Amino acid sequence: MMSMHVASGVVSGDSGGVRVVVLSDQAEQELAELQREHDRALYQEEVWRTRLRTVNREIGRRRRTGPLWQRLPLFAGPEERALRAQADLASNAMAGAAARRQSRSRELARTRAGERGAETLVAALATLPDRWVALRGYSNAIGATDLVLVGPGGVWALDAWSYNARLYVDGARWWLERVDGAGHATHVRWATDADGRSWGRQVAEVATDLGGWLATRGQSLPVRTAVILVDAEAGISRLRDPEVDLVTTDLDHLIQTIRSGPTMLGPSMCRSLVEGVIGHHRSCADERRRAIDAEEAALAAALAARPAQHAGTPPGGTPEGVSQADVTPIGDASGPVREGD
Repeated sequence: MMSMHVASGVVSGDSGGVRVVVLSDQAEQELAELQREHDRALYQEEVWRTRLRTVNREIGRRRRTGPLWQRLPLFAGPEERALRAQADLASNAMAGAAARRQSRSRELARTRAGERGAETLVAALATLPDRWVALRGYSNAIGATDLVLVGPGGVWALDAWSYNARLYVDGARWWLERVDGAGHATHVRWATDADGRSWGRQVAEVATDLGGWLATRGQSLPVRTAVILVDAEAGISRLRDPEVDLVTTDLDHLIQTIRSGPTMLGPSMCRSLVEGVIGHHRSCADERRRAIDAEEAALAAALAARPAQHAGTPPGGTPEGVSQADVTPIGDASGPVREGD
């Protein structure tokens, strides 16, 4: 197996096994960003925990040393009420930071499982001849998939995951279950992407968008789809209406399925398709960058228009290293948690 060099949309490479084109390092960037967000949330959680302990100790000290009537909660003076407000702020902010940390931890585990699966899948595809090209890290306006495979047998969109668990598929509902030696479920989580789509729906929607775009170029052909669990201990316990062409834990079965298909494309058509997929990936990436730039410009303009001093800042302010924007209600802005840990 070898990697290919891509220049101006033209693919070149030496002869050998399946040729691999790395379109993006999105997974590595996502892992790095998630790790930074996790570590920041952990730091904020500890900062607010320390603040809460300090304030609670001060409340306790005042009750122990103050006049008897001040030790009764109903007779709290203005200073104690201010301290209680600080304690409430710290407690709420600490819980919010903990929720963000837990959410990022789940996202890190999911992204790492996907990256391990992709690495294993690429290695397994090495047995295909060099007439096949694997485009790694493809994404479009709908989402991303580990690999788009182009060769004589057509076009495949492939997603691989590394989980030691049993997979259940019931239409759009996909979930994983781990069991102990006695056969009892010990851990259950949804098999979804960051947007809450099942693994099957994720790759199917990406493939549908790619197929529609190819059709606009006069290259109308089906984009077949597969989801692969690559862990040696993984299994499939239920498989009903999976929304993809293949779900398997057997990489040899995947390779055999790809090899056994009828020859649909000649060398020139394969080259044209590869160049087209690369161009589509790049154009979608450019659109995303323009959208991000527009959002950042709008945010900068909104911030510039805000007053310098915000009303309603809680007594005591916020700890050093934590901005007021980090003081959020309990919960996480990324949406409902879809996995259970």
